Amino acid sequence: MFLSLTIPNLQVESTSPAVNQGTNLGATIEGTLDFAGNPRAPGSGIDIGAYQQ
Repeated sequence: MFLSLTIPNLQVESTSPAVNQGTNLGATIEGTLDFAGNPRAPGSGIDIGAYQQ
């Protein structure tokens, strides 16, 4: 459930099962920012993948 595969835009849709389903392993493992530079866990949980929703 990516936003677009043709552009490509590999950010997940808000309805994706990957949203808030990742395991928060701490900033030393996953970092504090996602691939786009956004805060990694701003909401109730971390998203699976390179981008935080």
